Amino acid sequence: MTFRDHITNELVEPGAVYVVDGPSAPFRILQIAGVPENDALLYVTEGAGTRLLEQPTGRLIRQEFVLIVRQACASDNARRPIGTLADSVLSSGRAVIRGEVVDGTGPMVDGSSLSTFCCLAPAPLPQSFWLYNGSDPATMFVWLVPLTHLEAEFARRVGPDEFEGHLVEAQDAVDLFDLRRPEFLTPLGISE
Repeated sequence: MTFRDHITNELVEPGAVYVVDGPSAPFRILQIAGVPENDALLYVTEGAGTRLLEQPTGRLIRQEFVLIVRQACASDNARRPIGTLADSVLSSGRAVIRGEVVDGTGPMVDGSSLSTFCCLAPAPLPQSFWLYNGSDPATMFVWLVPLTHLEAEFARRVGPDEFEGHLVEAQDAVDLFDLRRPEFLTPLGISE
């Protein structure tokens, strides 16, 4: 099964494809509307996983990146951070790890306080999507969860397990796909 077949079989056929000619390697960003919710827009890299990346243990893996936004927030600026982050990871040769907080290049879109990402398993998507076994080694998908500065500091402090628990709690109070959302720590009663 090809990588594109994996995307199409597990999600749906991409509606648009954007080429990123980054310094490290050219790759594409696929745009998929209506996944995982009707008014969501999913961006996923295609081709970033052709490069082997080293984990802290020394093990080599492949990674592709996922960003999910509300269609109302979709724009060139909304998809630019996934390309920038993927290119940065490829240039470094170092894989991101679960729970790692990665600084962005500024606000995701105008009016947004989200400028940082937490790298997690793509929990909003079917678990069968999370790993593409048609490459050697297999390709892991990384969900880039946009965060405010305070959320990023909190994630760094508490670690991935506790932070993911707070994300699950926050889903009822805050729309994690809305790039103009308020920070979610206060509604959960957490003070930094």
